[in-house]
Amino acid sequence: MKRPVFRDLVPKIVLLVASALLSLSLAEAVFWVFPGLLPEGTQAKLHWAGQTGRIYGSRSADPHFGYLPTPPGSIHPDSATSEARPPSAEELWGDRNIEPWPDQADIVVVGNSMAYSQEVDREEAWTNLLDRALPRSRVVTLGLIGGSPQQYLRIYESFGTPLRPKVLLFCLFPGNDPADALAFDAWLRSDRELDYPTLRGSGYRSASKGWAHRILRKSRLFALVDELRMSYREGNLFGGKTLHLASGERVQLVSRFLHGAAWRARPSREEFQMVMEILEETRRSAEARGTKCVVLLFPTKEEIYLPGLEENVPSLTGPFASKLAERGFSFLDLSPVFRERATDGRALFFEVDGHPNRLGYALVAEAVLAYLVDHAPEFDPLLPAGALVP
Repeated sequence: MKRPVFRDLVPKIVLLVASALLSLSLAEAVFWVFPGLLPEGTQAKLHWAGQTGRIYGSRSADPHFGYLPTPPGSIHPDSATSEARPPSAEELWGDRNIEPWPDQADIVVVGNSMAYSQEVDREEAWTNLLDRALPRSRVVTLGLIGGSPQQYLRIYESFGTPLRPKVLLFCLFPGNDPADALAFDAWLRSDRELDYPTLRGSGYRSASKGWAHRILRKSRLFALVDELRMSYREGNLFGGKTLHLASGERVQLVSRFLHGAAWRARPSREEFQMVMEILEETRRSAEARGTKCVVLLFPTKEEIYLPGLEENVPSLTGPFASKLAERGFSFLDLSPVFRERATDGRALFFEVDGHPNRLGYALVAEAVLAYLVDHAPEFDPLLPAGALVP
């Protein structure tokens, strides 16, 4: 008597499934041991995924600010209750600034990780380099890693104005800020069932998809497939490049990230207009207190290095610079400064991470110092322009 066909197929199906799972596991293991085999875009996305959980998971949720840094010594980042004493600026940012904390600061800096100088030590932060170059002035950063323009304004008005600054430096990073402004605005308009750091840490889609999706986000094989899917859909499959510099350093570039950000940084876009409205409100708030507002435009590394490798590379800072000039803002576009210095063959950014490195942040301090000397004669530098970059 013949056995049922299905019974004969079961072992084959089990063997096929087991072989597929083993192959996938081996591929996952290979990518964990040799991450350099992954395309540049996948490496960047995995890096961001690790950063996102660390950044937002260590923040204290706040109904007004969205979130704030967790003061050193806190056991866990629970939301403050109505009876709790709100933390002071010194408690929140004292460990990132030069001690002692001043009663009055001549320059206050707000913005995201570019204002905070993420990825370098406190001594290498551009705000502290600037502080040391201005011995008769104090510079204080209130940078909020992962923040949005609305949060920068709220932080300035609550924590910056008591310092009575002469100058407010508003750091704008068009690579992220338009999208982040839209995200914060959506959260403000929502029922706020999820607090903001939880929402940003898991992502809008992941927060609703549960544990399985969050686990998959940590898989390198899943990240590779997702990146290939996204880049193929955008017509830029394998569009990443690794630039080998004369110094022997490498910088990874992903053009599709730049093109995606450029789409959001168009003057006709809602998020672009939202950012400009926030800048207008910030300028009015600063000028009402006798403070000069200066916008600093930070470029992405793709804007700096891709023009030598590709044609039709969009500018993210350009549209904002044009609109700021049109509306009479004081601003400094750091893109030309970075492009000029990049010609010497040294890396100004990290290889995978998108932030400036130690040399890049020193260049920011040097450029801001030169701007202040030219436009604010009350600032008397100890060091001449050009002496901050090693």
